[in-house]
Amino acid sequence: MNKEIPLLSATDVELRVAQIIQGKSGTFAILLVYKNARVDMNILDETVGAENWQREHYEVKGNMFCRVGIRIERTDECGGYAEWVWKADCGVESNTEAQKGEASDSFKRACFNW
Repeated sequence: MNKEIPLLSATDVELRVAQIIQGKSGTFAILLVYKNARVDMNILDETVGAENWQREHYEVKGNMFCRVGIRIERTDECGGYAEWVWKADCGVESNTEAQKGEASDSFKRACFNW
């Protein structure tokens, strides 16, 4: 992986109102700032190429995990070759779509490990 992973831009994140608070000095909102899994997929496509990464979801003791593999070019005394290097993490259910949210969260967490 020769390219650096880019920083997120304003168009990569979304906002959601978590709570509205009425206070003595006015009304305040607590915002959640998040990105969805498509952002990570686009970053991987642009950074390592769509053909050079893959993901796999699996369950361990009732927890959803995702592992993300990136194809790494290597050279040794016999010449060049490629191998897949994997990083994984566990996800948590979301409040709106439990299974989909858990799969998405595990993917984003595995990508963070890269």
